[in-house]
Amino acid sequence: MQTAESVGAKIVYADIIGQEGTTTKQLFDDPPEGYRFVTRRKLSSAAADSIYASGNMQRLKQYANAICPANLMTSLLMRRRMSPPADTVLTYSESTVVFRDEPWVLWLEDATQLAGHNDGSLRRFRGVIERALSSPNCRGIMCHSEAARGSLQRHLRADSFEHKLHVMRPGWRLTPYAPTAKPANRPVRILFVVGSTMACRFRIKGGLELLQAFAVLRQRFPGLELVVRSDVEPEIRRRYENMPGLRIVSSLVPYEQLEKMYRESDIYLYPAHYLGSVSVLEAMNYGLPVITTDYYDNPEYVEDGRTGMIIPHHRHLPPWDTSEMKVRRALETPDPHFVKALVEKTAVLIENAELRRRMGRAGREDLEKRFSLTEKNRKLKNILDLAVRPE
Repeated sequence: MQTAESVGAKIVYADIIGQEGTTTKQLFDDPPEGYRFVTRRKLSSAAADSIYASGNMQRLKQYANAICPANLMTSLLMRRRMSPPADTVLTYSESTVVFRDEPWVLWLEDATQLAGHNDGSLRRFRGVIERALSSPNCRGIMCHSEAARGSLQRHLRADSFEHKLHVMRPGWRLTPYAPTAKPANRPVRILFVVGSTMACRFRIKGGLELLQAFAVLRQRFPGLELVVRSDVEPEIRRRYENMPGLRIVSSLVPYEQLEKMYRESDIYLYPAHYLGSVSVLEAMNYGLPVITTDYYDNPEYVEDGRTGMIIPHHRHLPPWDTSEMKVRRALETPDPHFVKALVEKTAVLIENAELRRRMGRAGREDLEKRFSLTEKNRKLKNILDLAVRPE
């Protein structure tokens, strides 16, 4: 249903392969002023959900992408014939380069996203991708972070399209901030959220090391609590689910319930072997200090010592912009130093309520100034305005 604001708005075609994450949904629910996003991808979204729900299917997809990246092949072989809906002024892609003869912009988290999240495939198809990004049809490239921009410059010959690169970090819709004093005798509560029901995501988001650290912390702080909103691999769940103080919520919950989890927590942990998540911004929205890793772009969202704490990443990890498959293989070798650092930093916040409050307030201030959805849409509007401007 069209609103008064959307009438007369410029229509942008969201050409997306795979799952719709939070950043994608924001395009449709909260577009920048003067624009409206449309898509045709209901069937592909359902298929992607089915693939990602199975860890085995996801691994098969990763192996296939190492040989021939599905997103690039789809764009090359099929999408030449799939024109955008009528009246659209621009195509917005989150998945791959666009080969049709039309103006388009690209949003991406790292360079390997363009070739099935595999650095080997990216090297093989580098020339094709560089020509597409250098084409006059490509009007802008929106990088998820400075790390994403660096990934493009590192993996590709970017001289011919470097002027098109824009850093556009994710944003979060602000809710009223009214922190309330928590009872002094109430146990400290840690929160960890994975925004899907894919058990295969739990380990790469640092969930296993989180549970290992919590087991150590419970011995030191007997009343400590941990709430995990994530599906958990069966083997890991059987090992930890009966641990005192631990609550695992596997199913997705109504937002009111999730919001209650944030409001009733004291510390947000995101010990990820993965790129930054909007869940970090969500935690900042509720005034929670965040502990995360120095892996890829995570430090761009959490300032060590001011809005939270940064720990060194798992020492066996390759760079994120190689392939998720390589990262997962590296995680098969435990890193006790990583768990030790997580325990030490979390203990500091457990013992110091005033430090938690101060960091939480600073995180909320950063969200308001740098990571709000309003600020993201301001940047997005500027990029779209440039892209649709007649040459």
